[in-house]
Amino acid sequence: MTDEFEDLALLNAAYADDEAKRLDARFAKLLNIPAELRAIPQWMFAGADKAPHTLRDGRTVHGSVSKPDDWMTFDAAVAAARVCNGHVGFVFTKGCGFTVLDVDVKNANTHPNEPGRWTPPDVLDSLWSYVQKVSSYTERSRSGWGLHVLVRGDIGLGIHSKFLEIYSQDRFMICTGDRLEQLPATIEDRDEEVKRIADEYRKRTGALKLVDLPPCTIERRTDSDVMDWLRSWSNASQFEHLWAGDIAGYSSQSEADAALLNFLWKATEDREQVFRLFRQSKLGEWDIRRRCPRFKANRNDDYLNRSLAFVVSKMVEEAERVARMQAEISFTYEAAQEARVAEPASVEPVFSFPPGFAGVIAHHMYANSYSPIMEVATVATVALLAGVCGRTYRTHTNVDLSLYQILVARSGIGKDAIHKEIPKWVKVNGVVGADRFLQATDFVSGPALHRQLLATPGFLNLQGEFGRRLKRMANPTDAPEQAFRTVLTNAYSKDYLEGKTYSDTAKNVPGVAYPALSFLGETTPDKFKEALTSDMMEDGLLSRFLVTTYTGDRPPPNKSSGEAALPNDQWGYWCGLLSKAIENNRPLPAPPAVRRVAMQPDALNAIEQFEFHCIARVNGSNDDHERAVWNRAHLKALKVASLLAVADCWWEPVATMAHVEWAIGFVERDVKLFLGQLESGDIGRDDSDREKKVLQLCDKYLALPDDKVPTKVRKLEHLRRAGIIPRQYIQIEASKLAAFRSDKTGEGKRALDTALKSALENHNLMEVPAINLKSEFKFEGRAFRLPV
Repeated sequence: MTDEFEDLALLNAAYADDEAKRLDARFAKLLNIPAELRAIPQWMFAGADKAPHTLRDGRTVHGSVSKPDDWMTFDAAVAAARVCNGHVGFVFTKGCGFTVLDVDVKNANTHPNEPGRWTPPDVLDSLWSYVQKVSSYTERSRSGWGLHVLVRGDIGLGIHSKFLEIYSQDRFMICTGDRLEQLPATIEDRDEEVKRIADEYRKRTGALKLVDLPPCTIERRTDSDVMDWLRSWSNASQFEHLWAGDIAGYSSQSEADAALLNFLWKATEDREQVFRLFRQSKLGEWDIRRRCPRFKANRNDDYLNRSLAFVVSKMVEEAERVARMQAEISFTYEAAQEARVAEPASVEPVFSFPPGFAGVIAHHMYANSYSPIMEVATVATVALLAGVCGRTYRTHTNVDLSLYQILVARSGIGKDAIHKEIPKWVKVNGVVGADRFLQATDFVSGPALHRQLLATPGFLNLQGEFGRRLKRMANPTDAPEQAFRTVLTNAYSKDYLEGKTYSDTAKNVPGVAYPALSFLGETTPDKFKEALTSDMMEDGLLSRFLVTTYTGDRPPPNKSSGEAALPNDQWGYWCGLLSKAIENNRPLPAPPAVRRVAMQPDALNAIEQFEFHCIARVNGSNDDHERAVWNRAHLKALKVASLLAVADCWWEPVATMAHVEWAIGFVERDVKLFLGQLESGDIGRDDSDREKKVLQLCDKYLALPDDKVPTKVRKLEHLRRAGIIPRQYIQIEASKLAAFRSDKTGEGKRALDTALKSALENHNLMEVPAINLKSEFKFEGRAFRLPV
């Protein structure tokens, strides 16, 4: 575009002939724009960058949708556009009386080398149905594929989504006049219809409803006070990075802008102050990638107005969602207990392959295994996806997709399939560098694992017989394993992993964004249960693991193992996913290119309901083990559902109801099997666990119905009615629990005596004096009461 014009007189002279003659073919189409719109002096012109421009003192300058002095008549805008071979556009303002449905279509013609950005056929069909329903003046966009549908109405700021925007104000829209002949040539009154479409589309796709900035609800502060306050927040380091122009971890500077605007709005709730402070930051004043001044954010307020509208609208939407969910669900202990009582008797959940392409991978691993087991193939598939996609994809809540998993099955069952099958999917001919996603290494220490994460973040660590190592990690005197345990705990879903500093500065290693460690270990039931101490549960490490248990027998041998082949198109699809993951894991120290997984509305509602179900379980239990397994169950399900979505469409992943339902079932199966083992006494074998089991037996005894009392102690029913628990009963029931059968210190009786002694010393149990038992109950032996 030229930087200046001679003057308006010359422009008007060039625009003096009859309309039909003085416009070339492209500009002649502008006469198709309805006259009522052309008559409104709210026009500007644009060049290739689509940004609005106007004339000021004969010169071309950027225009603003919020400055009426920048607006022009239709004729003047067309004249200016002709001189620079540009385009004309209309400024939609509050109260203008017009609404536009802006349909964005991308395909092989508009983006030939980016199939991931193409508009899906089903989306095209639904958008076209909206256009037909509205039936008003419709024109093609500049590309010739998108559509602008103009109606009479007012939807305010409207809604925003990837393929459809609907708005009535604060926008500049380039008009082409390239009208669809099969639709009316006039602008029709469709206000109610468009609002219904917006509501329906938003519910179906999760489109963002844009809102006006709410009034300030916090104390006014000076710029200096605001900065001091922000630097006192718990996430101040993130703010400082953004303020300094560090966009590591963000896919674009615009995304980083939104994050900084989020901070500033929460601290001020004042638009003018937000803009002023933003422009003082390095992020606001400097284009990081082009290494030049940031004109877009400083030439006028249009860009910041729109960006802040998105930020605030998302805040409002999130606040409404939380309020709605909290109104629907009670978090009280009593409510949780009622829900537990109402549940049917638990049975082992049915296991199934995951849906979509993840299921294809799992089926293929299953078919190629010598001892094919569905659980083994599925765990391997989820681990593979986490290792490949964990760093470059994130949930809609902005958490990485790395996962910690443990496969528990008896020896000789066929667990070794995970070590044979997973490497086949990362060591792929023609995809250079894919083996970075797998580290089949038994790291000898925490520092060794830390160094590997700093060197190649985002991989799956595959370990055999992890139960032995878990047991060593449970030993507080084993320093190397405690360090390894600490790294595992701290690396889980962390946004930043600190570097290593040495006295020899040449050996220093900088930290990395999104370490995204994924982990898969396999072990046997006994080894696993021995490691489940209270300490291991309480520090949160084991609650981070998704544990899949296989309790069946070894299947018959698969004589065709290794012969199953994936069709070429499916193998090509997988190679495409691998290649994209490698591309997005940019060379250090650059952060990865990250894509968030969107959620369909029904899937989002289901995962949110599951989150509140998990919260109710945590609040409704007094058992630390049970609280721990429910604590991160929602996050595990969300990550698994997101991984399934990436597997199905790695260029534009969207989690569906099928993904979420399977993920919740996968996680709940883990939780229910764990809790079943906990209740049976199979889990927890240290002294504190045994004490808890003894107390649980006492509780259970006093609450037993008469017909459920063991035969051997029915003659002591008079003790039970008085709230007294005979040791004989405790010994009978404790002998059924693994924690007392396999005590490392000796016989089960010694383990029971130790547990009873601990309960007495901790005042969790009281022994009834022998003299009282003999005189009042004619009973000789030891017996106990629970404290009131």
